Amino acid sequence: ALMLAATVGTVAGGIGALYHRTWLDRIVISLSIAGISVPSFVVAIAVAVVFAYWLGGYTHLNLTGSLWELDATGQEVIVWKNLILPTLALSVQPTAGIAQLTR
Repeated sequence: ALMLAATVGTVAGGIGALYHRTWLDRIVISLSIAGISVPSFVVAIAVAVVFAYWLGGYTHLNLTGSLWELDATGQEVIVWKNLILPTLALSVQPTAGIAQLTR
């Protein structure tokens, strides 16, 4: 989550700095203020509802899931797709902070 936040936050802050006082800058500022203001548990619920419930047929992401699941042979395997939603939810606030600092 922190690697995603550092990458996206630096790019967003750079865009805000390059296009200072334009509509792109205002979007970056607005999204970063919203990202800092919304608690992580609210972001997690929103991300889960959108990507796992509404778009679950397209994304094939689970609303709940464990890192370890049983495959067809009964052995435990790591299911990496179950880490996508928590990573997105936990990276929102650091991304917003990094974007503000980079700008």
